[in-house]
Amino acid sequence: MTSGITPINAQLYEHWLYLALLGPLTLAIFFMYEIFQAKGKLIKTLIIVVLVGIVIFFSVLSIRRNILWGDPIKFFENILEYEPDSARINNNLGYLYYDKGDKEKAEEYYWKATKTSGNNFPQPYFNLGSILQEKGDIRGAVVVFEKAIELDPNFAYPYPNLAVIYASQGDLIKATDYLEKLKNLQPQLQRVYYNLALVYIERNDYGSAYKNLQDGLKYGQFDPETDQLITELIKKFEE
Repeated sequence: MTSGITPINAQLYEHWLYLALLGPLTLAIFFMYEIFQAKGKLIKTLIIVVLVGIVIFFSVLSIRRNILWGDPIKFFENILEYEPDSARINNNLGYLYYDKGDKEKAEEYYWKATKTSGNNFPQPYFNLGSILQEKGDIRGAVVVFEKAIELDPNFAYPYPNLAVIYASQGDLIKATDYLEKLKNLQPQLQRVYYNLALVYIERNDYGSAYKNLQDGLKYGQFDPETDQLITELIKKFEE
């Protein structure tokens, strides 16, 4: 399972040793038992001392590791000491700092994640784009949002952000295009039907707007708030 023959998401994880250690540990216990049975009191005492020392050593390591696991930021920073070019770990650290409100530090780690060699991981580009969009760097946000889509066209998160950006710039054609793509990716997302209807109304395409509102009603159970907005807009059409 951890041979590397089947592609997995990392080169090495310490817990991969657990199953692999079963054979060596079984052999070690067997030979210790044989030695313990055959040798005199001094050897038996020495074996017990060695075993107690091993237990203490690994107990200390386990306690230190558990303390590290208790702090997610320190945990991921520790991993980066051994795997500094991991896009996933840098992205995770960025998310943790963003969650703490340290957007500057978050942006730093998102940039690191995007610059790792061989990165085909769209999440850090989206996360970075969201920060740039908040800062008002719209051009930079568009670049990284589109890069995320280039890496994975089925990664849905950048589409609504790009639609909002282009709609605010008055480019309703591009806004419509991104929303239509999002609708194909997430057809049960009721909000996209409502947003599409608003864009089509701005384009004076009332037929397409009304059709999207009607289609959106099929998914009202997932988003009651949007369902109410769609219902109210349909009433205005029918007045």
